[in-house]
Amino acid sequence: MTDQQSYTGPERRQAALTEDRVQLMISTALTNAMQAHETKIIQHMDTQFAALRATFASAFPEGDPHGHRMAHERKIRDADGWAKLKAEVLSKFLTAGLWVAAGWLALAAWEAFKHEVRR
Repeated sequence: MTDQQSYTGPERRQAALTEDRVQLMISTALTNAMQAHETKIIQHMDTQFAALRATFASAFPEGDPHGHRMAHERKIRDADGWAKLKAEVLSKFLTAGLWVAAGWLALAAWEAFKHEVRR
């Protein structure tokens, strides 16, 4: 057989690497590497999420974000109540002031009318 012709018969060497065996070895190595990488990524993400959860919980008194939100909502309701009360009191004072002014004008007009009639 010459160098230009290649052997096309069955492989007789036991340790020979066939193309199928090389593909299988590469596939196995890739699968193992991906599984190891996936495990490391999952562990890293679990660690980071635990740290994030701890940071989030430490941002609120006693680690209670729901209670913190409820306290703010209560304060907002109280502030809204006081704002409504102040608006109503101001409205009542303005209304009473207008009635007093109208009464004073009516009294002044009446006094002016009486003064003119007496002359």
